Parts: sequence; C-alpha cells; structure tokens
Amino acid sequence: MRWIDVARHRLRSFVRSAQVDQDLDDELRFLLEEQVAERVARGEPPGEARRSAMLELGGLEQVKEECRDVDRIGWIASVGSDLRFGARTFARRPGLTVAMLAVWIFGVGSTTAIFSVVNGVLLTPLPYPQPDRLVRVFGVWEHGSREGISPPDFSDYRDRARTFEHLAAAGNSTPLLNLTAAGEPEQVPSRAITSGFFATLGVKPLLGREFLLEDEAWKGPRSAILTDGLWQRQFGGDPAVVGRAVRINGLSYTVVGIVPAFFNFLGAAEVFTPLQSNPVPAMRGIRTLSVVGRLKETVTIQQADSELTALAEALQLQQATWDRGWSAAAAPLATELVKAVRPGLVMLLVAVAFVALLMATNVAGLMLSHAASRQTEFAVRLSLGASRSRIARQLMTESLLVALGGAAMGSALGVGALQLIKQFGPPAIPRLASVGIDSRALSVALMIAVSTGILCGLEPAWRAARGELTDAMKSGRTPRHGSALRDFLVLAQVALSLMLVIGAGLFARSLARLEGVDPGFDRTHVLTTRLALSSAKFNDGTGVGLSAFWRDLVPRLEEIPGVLHVAMVSELPLSGLNNPSPRVATTADGRSFVIDLRSVSPNYAAVMAIRLREGRFINGDDRQRAPRVAVINERFRREAFGDRNPIGEHMTFNFQERAEPDNYQATIVGVIGDVHHSSLALPPVREAYLPVGQSPLLNYDVVVRTAADPLSVAASFRQAVSALDRDQSVGPLRTLDDVVDRGLAQPRFRSYVLSLFAFVALLLAAAGLYGLLSFAVTQRSREIGIRMAVGASRSQILALILQRGLVVTAGGGLVGLVAAFGLSRVASTLIFGISATDAATYFGGIVILSVVALIACWVPAHRAMQVDPVGALKAE
Repeated sequence: MRWIDVARHRLRSFVRSAQVDQDLDDELRFLLEEQVAERVARGEPPGEARRSAMLELGGLEQVKEECRDVDRIGWIASVGSDLRFGARTFARRPGLTVAMLAVWIFGVGSTTAIFSVVNGVLLTPLPYPQPDRLVRVFGVWEHGSREGISPPDFSDYRDRARTFEHLAAAGNSTPLLNLTAAGEPEQVPSRAITSGFFATLGVKPLLGREFLLEDEAWKGPRSAILTDGLWQRQFGGDPAVVGRAVRINGLSYTVVGIVPAFFNFLGAAEVFTPLQSNPVPAMRGIRTLSVVGRLKETVTIQQADSELTALAEALQLQQATWDRGWSAAAAPLATELVKAVRPGLVMLLVAVAFVALLMATNVAGLMLSHAASRQTEFAVRLSLGASRSRIARQLMTESLLVALGGAAMGSALGVGALQLIKQFGPPAIPRLASVGIDSRALSVALMIAVSTGILCGLEPAWRAARGELTDAMKSGRTPRHGSALRDFLVLAQVALSLMLVIGAGLFARSLARLEGVDPGFDRTHVLTTRLALSSAKFNDGTGVGLSAFWRDLVPRLEEIPGVLHVAMVSELPLSGLNNPSPRVATTADGRSFVIDLRSVSPNYAAVMAIRLREGRFINGDDRQRAPRVAVINERFRREAFGDRNPIGEHMTFNFQERAEPDNYQATIVGVIGDVHHSSLALPPVREAYLPVGQSPLLNYDVVVRTAADPLSVAASFRQAVSALDRDQSVGPLRTLDDVVDRGLAQPRFRSYVLSLFAFVALLLAAAGLYGLLSFAVTQRSREIGIRMAVGASRSQILALILQRGLVVTAGGGLVGLVAAFGLSRVASTLIFGISATDAATYFGGIVILSVVALIACWVPAHRAMQVDPVGALKAE
C-alpha cells in the first residue's frame, strides 16, 4: 500500500473516532517526517524528498474537509489537546525549553522576591487599626533641621490640640534593664512611654491596663508593662503577674499590663515604663521625645499640621527663652518610617523591572526563532485544512504554557529568595522580618507571566496568520522575515544589561570606597557588649559606687587568658548609639560648639587602637577627686583652636539632658585621631572624652581586645561579670567586626543584589546575541555556501556574521549608555565616594559588555566559517 493511502486511513480513523485528545496536526507532521526520512534513506536529496512528500499530502482533498470538521470542535474542548501538543513540542527541544524556563524562573523569582519586600515595607499599610490616621509629630528648627519634642512642649500640645484623638510620646532610646524573675537575671530592652501610647496605635492590652496620667508624675509610682513574649518566657504566661511586683534594675516595679506582640516602630522593647519628666523650665530645651498622634475621623494631616504650627507660635511667645525659633509639624507615620530606606528599595525595584524586561525580550527572541524554524510545519498544516486561527492559537497556547510553568517554578524560587533576603538583609529595613509572599505578590507574578506569555506569542501567532506561510512549501526553507524584530529584541537586551552593569559597577565601587574608609580604630580581635547597671544599687548620687564597679571590673576581665586590654565607652562607634541630646562645649574665649561627649575608661584608646596626636589619654589618676580633664578629637581641635596647641586649655561642657544643666569644667590633656561614630559614610563629628572616674554612668559598652578569636573568651567574660555581681545580666556578645559590618549591611545588600542582576543580564544578553547569530547562520547557510563557492574567503564569512552582532551590540550599548546617564540622578543619593557619572565605571561597563558580546558572536560566526559549500547546496 502506498504511504499516502496509509496516511489517509490513519487520518480518517482519527476523525471517525473524534478523539480530540489526539492532535491531528501533530499526526500529520509525524507522517511527513516519517516519509521524508524514508525517501532520504533511499538516496533522495533531503530538499527534494520534503517537497515531493508535501505535494502528495497536499493532494488529500477528501481529508481536508474532515480536518476542518475536527478544527471546528469547540476551542474549550481542544485546549487540552493544544497543551499536550505544546508539551510534546517542547519535550522534543529540551535545550530551548530549559533555556526559556531558566529565564522565566529567574525573572519571575527575583521579581516576586523584591516586589514582596517593596510591597511589605512601602506599600502595605502599617499593622494598626486605621493606619492612615497615624502621624508623627516632630520639632522644626527655623534653620530647617528636625528634632524631637521636649516633654513640656509635648504636654502643651496634648492639652491644647483639638485635631488629635490621641497624642502620645516615647523616649528616644531603648535602655537595657536587668529583669530578675525566677531564673537568671535577663537583660531586656525597654522604652519609656506616656499614657495613651497603646491607645494611639490601637493596641489593646491582653491583660491589665496601659499607663495613666498619674503614672507620668515626676518620681511617681514605678509601673511596668510587659510584652507577651517576655511574659511567656520569664513568667510562663501566669495571669497573676499583673498587679505583682517584679525586680527591674534592683528596684520594685508593679506590672500593670501585658500587651500582645505588635509592630513597635520605635525599635525592639520588651518592658515599657512610664515617661516621668522633671517639671523644670530647662526641660523645654531637651527635644528628644518621639511623638505619634492619631487624627480624629474628619481631620486631615494638613489641618493637624496647621494647628501644630499655631500652637508652636503661641509657645514661642510664652516660652521665649526655650522655644524661640522652634516650630512643630506632622507627617504620615508610614512615610516617616520608610524615608531612609525608600530610595534603595525603589532602586532595587527598578533594577528588577529591568530584569523582567530582559526576561521578556529574551524569551520573545527564543519564541520567534522557535516559530520561524517551524514555518514548514505550519505550511503543511495549512495545506491540510487547518485554519490560521488554530495555528495562531496553538502558538499562543505554547507561549502561555511555558510562561505559566516558569511562573509556578519562579514563585517557588521567589519564596526561597525572600527567606535569604530576610536572613541576610539589612536590619534597618522596617518590617522586613514580617514580609511574606502574599496574594498581591502572587498576582504580580501571574500578571507578569500571562502578559509576557501573550506578548512573546503574539508576533509568531500574527506571522502564522499571514498568507506567506505557504511560501515555505515552495522551497522547503525557513523564511527570513521577522529578523528586524529579533534584532530589536536583542538590542533591547544589550541596552538593559549595560544599564544594570553600570549600576552594579557604581554600587560596587561605592561599597569598596565605603569599606576602605578608615574608621579611626582597629576593628579586629575586639569583643564587645553593653552592660546596664542597676540604678537602685549603684546610683547613690555620689558616683562612688559606679566608679568602683567599673574600676573593679577591668582587672577581673584582664585576668581572662587571651585578653590583652579592657575598656569602657558610653557609646561604641558605629553601634547606633549616640548622645541622647545635644551637648555644648564652650572655650575660654566664649565660643560655643555643638559636640558629642564620650565617657571612657583609661585603656579605651589602647583597646580601640585610636591614634594619640598630642598630650596624653585618660589614665588611672583621673578619678573622682582629681582635677577634671578631657581629651578632644582632631576635628574639634582644628575648629576650636586652629594651629594653636590646645593642651592645658580650659573647656566648659553643658550636659543638657539633665533637669538642671551642669557646667562641667575640664582641662584638655590630649588630642586623639578622628573616629567615624555614626556612619562610615559621614565625616567624624566633634568629640570630647571624659574619664569614667569623673563622669560615671550606669550604661557602658565594654570592649575587650584579645590575642585570638574574641568569641573564645565569651563564656569567661560572663563568669567574671557574674562573680563581681551575680544580679548583673550580660547582653549579647559580638565582635567589633560584626558591629562595623552591621553598619555596612544596607549598601552591601544593594550592591550584591544589583551585581547578581547585572551578571544574569549579561548572560541573557549573551544568550540573545548567540541565538540571533546562530539562527542567522542556519537561515543563511545556502547563501553562505554560494558565497564560498564563488570565492568568498572564510575571513569574509566571519566578518559578515560578526558585523550583524556587533552592530546590534553597538546600538544597544549606545541606548544603554544614554539611559544609564539619565538615571544617574537616582543613584547619586545612594553611592559614596564616586560620582554617579563616574567615567571609569562607564568605561568598565562598556568593556565588560563588549567582551561578552564578542564571545557570544564569535561562536556562531566561527561555525559559519566551517560551512561546506557543496553540502549546503545539496541540502537545498
């Protein structure tokens, strides 16, 4: 029986059984491939074998109508058939399938993870009832700087304001308290708050109540509110703890309430105490309170802001000594909380959007090449009666199939990537720990997949619906239309990748500059922790007990094997701690300077390896009854004394956080090097160091320099502190390296993520160029064969293929450069030490892209050089 009769019999059997789960067009293509293979095996040239087989199939007039009948079966019933056919098509081309899935998985996964962070931090409302009514109130200096609110001013605002349903305040620090319950003393963070703080946020106590106005009275009752976690951990969730006394810092506090876990926008705190402010006039100059308010139902932020301005103007007239030049303003709480991290997150969102565009263009190029290689198949199907809409629908189905498959696997990757971000992301990002992939993030992933799948399948489907598809039957070759669109897609990939490479280069160089900044101290082999002493036990008003504890602690720690030096400092550099309020230093000639003061022990400069420039540092003779001394840093020396030697000069320091300011007079005995205290990206501030023996405090950061691994002495450190005072808790022990690295977490996170995106972008651009030229070589094999047959050299063929790839690369590079330069303003606020238009970075990006593009273009161009002219012509 002739093969055409076999084909007719098999096709009719499909039609008669109406088995829509079998794909008729797929069977036709299999029949064609079988017949072509048989004819080639008999020695017939491949091109002639394909043409003759297609002509015989084209003669199946009786089957055509039956094919049309099958094609008219409802599209819903045939969706399963389209999906199965698409799956079989991709299964026969595993390389293409893996490439498209890999691109889609990474694109959707990275987009889902980064969008989830942006969504959870910037877009999701704060987890409070009616969060849009919450505002932050702050003081505004007439020169434009912002500060907190002083306790007396807060009381006046709370009493007089009519636009707020609630107005509450909290202290500006989170001091560590020693809580003694059933077991060992535990060091817990605390926060002093006013009455109505939880009502303002909309948080209801689980047990008991929150603070009342009478709890705020100066030297009033010692009350405490515990968080649910601390209550469960230390008291086993016993409800009887409410109303009972607990020991905090050696004093008896009555627990008045238990609050559930809630988002504390001010930072971690497990114990809340009443904010009790000394009612003296000088307190108006201490602007340290963080104030939050809840607007009334019909009040806008603009109305509240206007009222605060009017109240501040009235206070300027009533309290001219303290409030002159100060005003107050309100802003949305949600906006204020993310102000510092918003630019970095928006930048990452833009970067991941570029990655998504790269994904779309890369997959679109692959789909175009895949569809172009199937033009003969589509011609056969059309000749057998399949409608153009059916072929277009099949292509769209295949595109959506791989898109949805990639989206499903990409979403799974996004979950894992988000966990890594939460684990290694910068702690400064608010609410990062609570971020998850919610329905909004999944909807974005699905939308990206569906829209990209439709766009990627649109052009091939449109081509399939055009009449010239049947032209492929005349020559058996793949048509060359659509090359301009493929060139454009690859050009877009090159442009986007260059933008990401330049952005990654800017942030990488910025990070390198930041990491190369000399902090002013040696960060290696130093162990540190913060100790908070009990005010009831040590704060006797004389400072003798405090000085004795710190003086006795040092030799005990120095006896630990491996410990070289031990010292204390009131605020450790780069730890996030600073003076609770502005300090003023006045020189002998009456000039005043805002300054940061540090209380330190004698060995502090030795432990931190801070360079001594002039004079001496604090020593053991600088005790309570000795003459008061101070050591200043180089910046303060330059600004206050110029080239004059400051040793022996007298200074007056004003401690403004005290109810009755104390003019602390001291003699300068030394000058030490500048230290970056707040950030490596910020210049050192004016600093003065005072002896622990003359200015003892309750809280100090203890620093221990060791000969080897600092953490190896951690257990001995805890034992030494416990031996000196068994009620004294010890907080987390960490190395100074960890402290400094924590400050670099946010720029490092941005740099690493953007570098990863840039690396993937380069791979996608290289893959796009490689695919473009590989397909071009396949399309033009006959032309190449003819050129070589008439005398073209291999080098000319190489140049012919390379030319197209390098032209596309040059065009994309030019577009990418212009776009990167236009986006430089966005990056300028996030980089350190270099310009956002740094020529070296831009040149490096161009070089990297050029090398990658040349490698990607060379492989298919080299393959074109190996084309056999005789074989190419025979194949045609």
